[in-house]
Amino acid sequence: MSADADLAYWANIAAIAGFIVTLVGASVGIYGYCSYLCGWKRKSDALVAYLKMKKAEARDGKRGQQTVLHLIRYVGLTEDEILKISFENSHVERSVGKDEQGKADTLYFEYKE
Repeated sequence: MSADADLAYWANIAAIAGFIVTLVGASVGIYGYCSYLCGWKRKSDALVAYLKMKKAEARDGKRGQQTVLHLIRYVGLTEDEILKISFENSHVERSVGKDEQGKADTLYFEYKE
């Protein structure tokens, strides 16, 4: 085997190895993105289902509104996740509670058809 043939052989091996590494990297990236989307969908569905249940349980003129802290406790999402879902999902409605002076002090979330 000559030096040129040996060099070409190793160049081909390096190209194949580079392709395999690129393919594995892309596969890991696609899997990670799909896992993220599935997890986000699961969290969004959990929040909507909880708010829908609370709205169905509401009596005496109540609308089933829940605060952020309540949702953090019972749904297990962070405040940031709850806010993002409320902006992305048309079934989650935000409303503001006011104090004695008429200033906004509480953010409520409720299920909307």
